[in-house]
Amino acid sequence: MKKVVGVFFLVLIVAGAFFGFKYYQDTYVGTTYYTVIPEGMEKQDIKSMSGEVMGQGYIYKLTAVNDAGQEKEVEFHVFTDGDYRQGDGYPAGTYLKVTASKKRVISQVIVEKDQVPARVLALL
Repeated sequence: MKKVVGVFFLVLIVAGAFFGFKYYQDTYVGTTYYTVIPEGMEKQDIKSMSGEVMGQGYIYKLTAVNDAGQEKEVEFHVFTDGDYRQGDGYPAGTYLKVTASKKRVISQVIVEKDQVPARVLALL
């Protein structure tokens, strides 16, 4: 009986480690993409998952392209006022280097147009 319990806990630990590793890879390990901010972005209320207004800002839903030419829809927001203020939104025509995992955008950094690979620039 002790062996059965021991094997059960060993399987449980291995399964937990496997799913924990997979969760980490899917959530925190990203791929680099490039995108450009389009014209006509307007401020809007940014709400929490429960529907509570957290402040105003910009919600960016953009198509980004990686070095291999693969496209990915990325979504992130920038609070411009309220308790979570992050600064101003990005001006139209701004190029961003976005690191995105399968589940979310990890970071976005402003880059110059000449820092965007030529192959990617042609697709943007």
